[in-house]
Amino acid sequence: MKWKIFKHYFMVWFMKKLEKLVIEILKKHPGGEEFFTQLDESLRNDYEIMENFINLIPEGNLVVSGKFGIVFCNVYNQIKRKKKEILLMNGGLRGGAEVEDISYLNLAGKNFIFVDDSFYSGKTRNKINKELKKNGAKIIQTFVIYDGSKNKDSNVTSLYRYHKE
Repeated sequence: MKWKIFKHYFMVWFMKKLEKLVIEILKKHPGGEEFFTQLDESLRNDYEIMENFINLIPEGNLVVSGKFGIVFCNVYNQIKRKKKEILLMNGGLRGGAEVEDISYLNLAGKNFIFVDDSFYSGKTRNKINKELKKNGAKIIQTFVIYDGSKNKDSNVTSLYRYHKE
């Protein structure tokens, strides 16, 4: 019971911290690509947010991308104190870059959890999932820190959702 109470208060504190960060960025960048670029940079550079986010992600095969993915892998291995193979994809996918070929990996039958700093249209996740499917694997769940999508995606779990239902 004490754990549930602690977890509740921790989540309230954590949500307020994220909300404060979002409000500060929105003051300078009211939306669009500039907002997400600044948000992503702020999340990557906040060790406390990264550490707490990582501790909330369930066990499983993880796939990440870009600069966030590099930071995520480094912090994950520091926190968990064990090396975990995390599939790190190239960055720039939201901006139009193509996913690197991963056909040399043996991924057939594997399910992945896609982890990212922010989510809006799902472009990054969808591009990665398309490449995974070509190789017999797939994304079954998405975990993000910030969800700015207008319509709630039932496969996306976020710590902070901008648009309330």
